[in-house]
Amino acid sequence: MKKKLGLLFFSLLSAHLFCLNGQAEETDAIMSFAENHDTAGPVMPYNPSLPFTDGEKKVPFTTDEDGINKATDDQPVLVGTGSQGPLSLDHIPTHFGFEHGKLSDGHQFYSGVGKKKFYEGETYHVQLTDNLEAGQIGWTLTAQMREHFTSKDESLHQLRGAMIHLPKPEVRNSLNKEAQKVDTLNFEASNVDLVPNVSSTVAETNGGGRLRGKGVNTLVWRTQDVKISVPGGIGQAREYGTTVIWTLTAKSEK
Repeated sequence: MKKKLGLLFFSLLSAHLFCLNGQAEETDAIMSFAENHDTAGPVMPYNPSLPFTDGEKKVPFTTDEDGINKATDDQPVLVGTGSQGPLSLDHIPTHFGFEHGKLSDGHQFYSGVGKKKFYEGETYHVQLTDNLEAGQIGWTLTAQMREHFTSKDESLHQLRGAMIHLPKPEVRNSLNKEAQKVDTLNFEASNVDLVPNVSSTVAETNGGGRLRGKGVNTLVWRTQDVKISVPGGIGQAREYGTTVIWTLTAKSEK
C-alpha cells in the first residue's frame, strides 16, 4: 500500500513540475474586409428576403438591350440597372405608361398602365441594396423629371405643367424578421409630384433601428395608382414622353 501511495505522489509531483516548467506561445488571428461591389440579384417586391420567381422559376436581372427589346408578355424580362455596390439601385420602373388621353379643356388625371413583359402589369417597384460599412447608416432616394413631357415628332411640343404623381410607396427590408410586412418604423416614404429639375424625396431611412436600410429594400406602388396630371387646354394630338431620374445617396445617421 505504501508503494502505491509513493508512486501516486511521484506522478502528481511530476505533473506539477511539468506545468511549472511549461511554455506558452501565441498565434495571431487576423480578419479584414473589403467593400462589397457585387451586383445584387433580384428579390420579390413583397418579400425582399426571397429571390424573384415566376412560378417556380427564378428570374435573373436582364441588362442586355437585345434581350430587353425581345421581351413579350409570354416571355417577360426583369430589367436591372447593372449597378454595383456597396450602395446600389438595382431596379427601377422600366416604363411608366398611362391611359390614352382625350383632348380636353379641363384638368385631367390618367392612371398608370404597366407592361406585363417587364413584370409591371400590376405593380411598379424599386429595389436598392445597402452594403455600406457599419459606420455608414442611412440613404435617401429621390426622383425628378428630366424635362417636360415633349412630343416625339419634329414639333417638340411640350406639356408644360404636366406632372407624374407617385403615391407613398410600401417599403420593405430583407433583414426584418417579417420581411413581407411594410416597415414604417425605419423608413419615411412620401407622396410626390415629379416635375422637371426639382428633386423630390421618395423615401429615406428614419428612426433608430441599428440596421435600418441595410440589406435589400423594396419600394412598391400599384401600377394604377401612379398617375399623370395634365392641365386643361395644353395637349395636342401627339405622343409625348419624358424621362424620370432616380438618385440614391448615402447619408450619415447615428
